[in-house]
Amino acid sequence: MWDEPKIRCLRCERTLPQKGKGYCGGCYNTIFRLEYEKVRKVKREFNLDYREYLERTKVCASCGFTKVVHLHHLDLNHKNNDPSNFAPLCPNCHAMIHNLQFYKEVRNNLEKAGYRLPEIITKNFSEKVDDTPTSKG
Repeated sequence: MWDEPKIRCLRCERTLPQKGKGYCGGCYNTIFRLEYEKVRKVKREFNLDYREYLERTKVCASCGFTKVVHLHHLDLNHKNNDPSNFAPLCPNCHAMIHNLQFYKEVRNNLEKAGYRLPEIITKNFSEKVDDTPTSKG
């Protein structure tokens, strides 16, 4: 059997088999494959060019946060990749729009920003959410 030569990784300094360019497998993938995988994911999930995705995700449409912004499918249908179906949201607003308690707040912010939410979604959340705990027995 061939024994794979081991090197001292340039990044993590562990002695492991070399993946390429003087790095172990984990460091090599982190350094050289991360951006490639991001581009593939954007194409697969949103059918967008990566540059267009970066342009659309500069600022959260709800709160104005600029550090980390993702695209949200407004009609909740991940197969509908129509450009008008996307809204850029920070992780906080994205979590809030999927929570009945905060949905109206984020929805109102999106409507003020000019996004049109499908009527089906607005009907589902039109009732008041009762957040008082109920006690049994």
